[in-house]
Amino acid sequence: MSGHTPIPNILIDQYMPRLRDTEWRILLVVVRQTLGWADKHGNRKELDWISHVQFQVKTGRGGDAVSNAIDYLVRQGFIEVLDGKRRFLPTKASRKSRFARLYYRVGPVLQEAIDKSTRAARLDQVGTTKDSLNKRNVYKRGTRKASQGDFSKALADPLYPKPYTHATHRLDRARLSDFEDLE
Repeated sequence: MSGHTPIPNILIDQYMPRLRDTEWRILLVVVRQTLGWADKHGNRKELDWISHVQFQVKTGRGGDAVSNAIDYLVRQGFIEVLDGKRRFLPTKASRKSRFARLYYRVGPVLQEAIDKSTRAARLDQVGTTKDSLNKRNVYKRGTRKASQGDFSKALADPLYPKPYTHATHRLDRARLSDFEDLE
């Protein structure tokens, strides 16, 4: 097998400790079958048809354990189960009465948590979080574009050395060449 499945950190950090083994396995199968697939543009699958037998094979658990785990995850909002017409099936009885394919997707609780952590990660990358505005991080990351904030005052502070730039690199090379000439 090749490739990888992006497992959001929030799943491991916050939800794994709260879920039982079979529930955790079912959740990972749903994440694998949806977020684990992307088209050539990087768009993730929203939902996927997964049979009860597939859940049993992929999790190594029996039918009753799989059914109970799915029911718990649906009630908690971690996953959603839909019929062929994309109607939400919230109860075990509504899912059992369907002899057609059942489609699974990440539920609203989990999707909101994933979206929230993704937004926070993106904010951190562009340098707009509170932590990224302190002087130490300005020094580490160097100068920024004007759209990312005015850091001229922080960079002018004599307590913090200037960021390493190509001009600094050329100066260092010139100094090294002076020493090489002495030998």
